Amino acid sequence: MMVLGKPGSGCSTFLRAITNQRGGFADVQGTVHYGGIPSDAALKHYRAEIVYSEEDDVHFPLLTVSQTLCFALLNKVRRRELPLAREVMAVMGRVFGISKVFDTIVGNGFIRGVSGGERKRVSIVETLATAASVTAWDNSTRGLDASTAVEYVKSLRIITDTMKRTTFVTLYQAGEGIYNLMDKVLLIDEGRMIYCGPANVAKAYFIDLGFECPPRQTTADFLTAVTDPVERRFRPGWEKRTPRTAEELERAFKASNLYTDILDEVTAFEKELQESALADARTFKDTVANQKSKTVSGSSNYTVSFVRQVLACTRREWWLLRGNLTAIYTKTMINLGVAFVLGSLFYNTPDTSLGMYSRGGVLTISLLFNSWLQLVSHPSDSLILGRTFCCSTRTCGGCSTQRSCVLSSICGSHCKDVARYSTHISASHCLFSHRLLPRTTESYGWTILHLLHLCLHVRLFDDSTFPYVCSMARHLR
Repeated sequence: MMVLGKPGSGCSTFLRAITNQRGGFADVQGTVHYGGIPSDAALKHYRAEIVYSEEDDVHFPLLTVSQTLCFALLNKVRRRELPLAREVMAVMGRVFGISKVFDTIVGNGFIRGVSGGERKRVSIVETLATAASVTAWDNSTRGLDASTAVEYVKSLRIITDTMKRTTFVTLYQAGEGIYNLMDKVLLIDEGRMIYCGPANVAKAYFIDLGFECPPRQTTADFLTAVTDPVERRFRPGWEKRTPRTAEELERAFKASNLYTDILDEVTAFEKELQESALADARTFKDTVANQKSKTVSGSSNYTVSFVRQVLACTRREWWLLRGNLTAIYTKTMINLGVAFVLGSLFYNTPDTSLGMYSRGGVLTISLLFNSWLQLVSHPSDSLILGRTFCCSTRTCGGCSTQRSCVLSSICGSHCKDVARYSTHISASHCLFSHRLLPRTTESYGWTILHLLHLCLHVRLFDDSTFPYVCSMARHLR
């Protein structure tokens, strides 16, 4: 599903609400069910199966690309799958063209590293490494050129079909080739749903309402322009009859047959869930539990044990220290200098009560000096930033196979964040039905097979990569 709307209309808010990323909201009303699993239960037990990829590429700037991806995979695979995980990282690097920068630091606005497009690809691969059942991409083509953006969306299309996933995508200025790959489109204006339905009839729906599509304008730009009073155009003679405000467009959509069809689909889906006694949800829960390590509880959010998480974080911290040796040497020399100064000032302090205050001062300055030194350090060195699912290791739990995730979302009433921005997605019903595929090998083996399938369709590899892809396919089969 493609989510469209002008900046500030509430697209990112919708993606956060639909993926259970609601920590910054002051109030959320309405219900979201994932194949019969309530959002509260999904947040508590299946948080790693619902991933939101934010627009900004925030990584540890001092880590290399391979270290960033390795840390993500260390918290997603069991011990016996580690050799296969390395092959997955190699294939992902070749598919998305970042193998040549594996040994280059990621960087950020302060530290020079990989380019903006390569950093975006690192974010994409990092999100794909989670193998989540529901994924929301917030403007994930920013920084990519037109051809790479089309190839990336094609890869999402293939992964969604082959691995039976549910994908939400928010894109700005999407081309016609990207729009034609979408099943459904959701158009939001001032937080209100003014269209939700098949992508191939959205343009005709708004033309029938009285809007005019200029020549050579893409469908995505036309739909977004409908919500912009400056850019939209009206058909001759329809200027006074066409709805203009978000409230009028919402009322017009609710009075259409498309809205009735959505309600009928949701009703039929809920009836199917009741008749099957949530069979798909039980299969989903059993599959997720089987993919966890033996030392991890089946109801836990995490794939690997607490000990392995600590070891992974320790390794990452060593990588960070080794990547910024200059800062360590500088701090060490400063500490030695201050130590000599303090030692000379408080030399021969009396061992009696007369030296009590002096000794207290020495202890205080010794404990607080490193904290003060850290405050004036470089922002990239003092502030440890990370992606939402990678900064906290525990958020990365849950190793997934291709499984069903039947998503029925009914988002109603108001959804307000801490900035008091109010969005009103009233009765937004989205239906996605996927069936569980039989599992014949390990989950990451399936991931490689689907990535190879992706390569063959999108043609992202060159002649030198083709023998490697064929050998991997023969090995896995």
